[in-house]
Amino acid sequence: MSTFELPVCEACGTAQYPVREVCVRCLSDRLRREPVKAGGVILARTALHRSMDTRFAPRLPLAIGSVKLDAGPVAIAILDSDLVSGARVQVRATPGPDGRTVLHASAE
Repeated sequence: MSTFELPVCEACGTAQYPVREVCVRCLSDRLRREPVKAGGVILARTALHRSMDTRFAPRLPLAIGSVKLDAGPVAIAILDSDLVSGARVQVRATPGPDGRTVLHASAE
């Protein structure tokens, strides 16, 4: 199974998403980026047909969804267009249209 990195709390082991300064579970500030399992399940999906952000225009319609990661948190990711709710996916971090990292989910 592939991996990607998220902040993980050194005190309680909880993976953090979105990235934050203190642990969502125990409020410790001892967070360290480390590899986590990249698998997950799509909880819900939708399609973005319009965007005020012109960087996304060439990619519309864009499938997006919430993914319950095997590492624990729920993340919002860009989905391959043929994926449906309940599907197992692998998540990877990729550069977005503005160079910032976005999550992309593909079939396992």
